[in-house]
Formats: sequence, C-alpha cells, structure tokens
Amino acid sequence: MNLRSVVAVSAVALLASACSEPLEFADWTIPVPEDTRIIEYMAVPMEERTERIELIEDLVIGQRGDDPNYVFYQPWHVVADSEGRIFVMDRRSNRIQVFDSAGEYLMSLGQEGQGPGEFSGLSGLALAGDRVIAVDNRNGRFTVFGPAGDLLATFPKDRATGTIRGLMGSDGGGIVAMRQMEQPSNPMISRYGLLRLSEDMAPLNEVVSFPDFEGGMVSRRSGTMTSMMSISLPYPYAKAVTATNGQTYASFTSEYQVLAFGTEGQMIWALRVPWERQPITKEEIEATLEVIRSRPSWEDFDRSEHDWPEQRPAIESIAVDGVGNLLVILQQGPGEDDIDERMVDVYSPTGEHLFSGWMPNIDWDSARGEFVYDIRSNDETGDQSVVRYRLVEPF
Repeated sequence: MNLRSVVAVSAVALLASACSEPLEFADWTIPVPEDTRIIEYMAVPMEERTERIELIEDLVIGQRGDDPNYVFYQPWHVVADSEGRIFVMDRRSNRIQVFDSAGEYLMSLGQEGQGPGEFSGLSGLALAGDRVIAVDNRNGRFTVFGPAGDLLATFPKDRATGTIRGLMGSDGGGIVAMRQMEQPSNPMISRYGLLRLSEDMAPLNEVVSFPDFEGGMVSRRSGTMTSMMSISLPYPYAKAVTATNGQTYASFTSEYQVLAFGTEGQMIWALRVPWERQPITKEEIEATLEVIRSRPSWEDFDRSEHDWPEQRPAIESIAVDGVGNLLVILQQGPGEDDIDERMVDVYSPTGEHLFSGWMPNIDWDSARGEFVYDIRSNDETGDQSVVRYRLVEPF
C-alpha cells in the first residue's frame, strides 16, 4: 500500500479485514498525482447487501395526442434547473423542449438549420448557472440561451476541442465536456478526455485523459473499405458525471476506481476497491459470433479476427444524486444483464462510504434535489418519454 495513501474503511470492511489477507488493489488505470488523497475500501459481498435504494415514479412526460410539443423523436439528454423546469435535448428534431415542474410544455429552443440558434447535429446540453448551453458538432459551434429562452451568444467550437460527446454544467456556471479525439490511423480506437471550458466555450485545461479503448466494435477490411459492427459484450469505457455543486467524478470502468475533481479541474481524491471481475464466458463469445455471422457478408467471420475481452469491467456505470453523492453501479455477472436490480455503492462528496446495497435497474440521466430524470422507451410502440423519479436513499 502506498505510503501517501489515506486509507478509509467502512464498518463492514473493518470487520472483514481483521481476519483476511492484506488488500490487493489493481494498479491505477488513470495516473494519480503524488499529492492526491487515496481512499481504499474492501469490497462488500453480495450476501451482505440487504438494503435497497428506491425510485418512485413521480412524473411522466410523453405524447399527448397530436400535440407535437409533447413528442420526442430521439431524446438524448434531460436536465432540470433549480426551479424544476425540465430541458429535453432531442437529437432527431434538433430542438430542446422545455417543460415546467408539472410537465406542462413551456417552449422550444432551436430548430433544424444552420442559422443562429439552429442545429443540424445537436449533441450536448448543459445548464451552467442561469445559462442553457448546447453544442452542435455538425455546425461546429456552441449556442447559449438565457433562462427565458433568448439567444445570448454563439461560439465556434475550437478544433482542439475534438468531437463533443457530452456536456456537464454546474450551478456555479462551470462547464465540463466529454470529448473524443480522432484516431485516423485506427478508427476502432477511442480516445476520450474531460475538458474544462471557459465562459466563451474555449478550452481551459484537460481534467483527465482516459486510456484508449475499443468500445465493443468488430471490423474487417476488404480492399480499401472497412466494415464495422457493434457487439453486445461488456467492454470498459470512459464515464464522467458532474454534480450540481461542480464536483466531477470520472472512471475508466475496467477496474473499481473513481477519481474526484474540484471545480478548477484539480484531482481531490481517488477511490478504489479490490473488486473481483467476472470472466467473459466462451458461451457469450460463441453467441456473439452467431449474431455477427448472421449478417450479410459476415458469414465467414472467424473468431481470430477480433481480440475478445477476458473479463467484464468492474463498474457498469457511475451517477450522482441531487446532493452530490457518488453512486457506483457494479457490473453484473454473465447472464445477469436483464435483472431488475443492480448492486450499488454510495459515497459522499468527500469519499466517505455511505451505503452498499441494491437499486432498480435504471441508469438515470441527471439529478436535482430529491429527483432524478430518465429517458424511457416503449419497445412495443416505439414511444419515448421522460420520467422523473423521487429517489429514496436509506442513509
């Protein structure tokens, strides 16, 4: 164990450590500066997780007859402000629909087009202070609206920013962008980073650079053409969330490791748990090969054409609640992707362990106060809706 570490253990972990071997932690997947506070916990076993986080459905916003204001075509992100207004970014219609706290339509920001306040490739939405900020990768710009929906400014997207895959804002006005840098030599490799942006959307500094990863794609080359296909096996990826107070959490999900950053982008602590990763089974790979080979021109795809993962990631996802606590949702074992509940650990903004138990299998999009917001799809009808849940945490 590193001498610079500050070791923290929960009551459960403390009892377990009295009769166990010394903890063995995986190396950091993202480098940690020497002066960082390191927090280390033991894993809480499944059988000791008896309590549950509840999500109580509170509001559903969706189609109302022929009213186009309540139709979502491809809702991609939803956030709420301090007044409870709900902002829904719809990628297909290239607009942002705004509803009051009761779910009644108020207005739309933007529409399809290339002019001021218009979008052709809407790809990110954030609330930063009293500003509504959207990014359009295709038009190469950021658009800023005021709280009443008035167009305040348009800023060109710096080429050094890369492709924006998500925006995160805070009540203090800070903006963090998840960006992807192009890899012309190998389009299969993803290179992600977190970037702080200034008030005029210029790059300030990179908060963290994630390890390169493949992101669950298979490819094959024929002459000058490369065909690619996504597959369903769990691969590690880059994940980051920002709380309304501006604290940002980031994880490369292969190992149980989460980093916390302050409002200036400085790392304030790093947390890790020796979580036992589950293997990828031969049956899972064979089932995936069967799906691949069922596609035209892929019938002869050979297992040796792809470097298959040996283990599932440790973390499935991370999230924040409305007061800035960190939720670490753990990766399920083989064949457990469709279960109704998932294991979750909760930590305070200072890294204190608060809870280990279960939560519903819902990966919400954002949080505000006692509520969390999610996008729900009806597989039978294809209808899309926005759902607000009341989050009930037993701690």
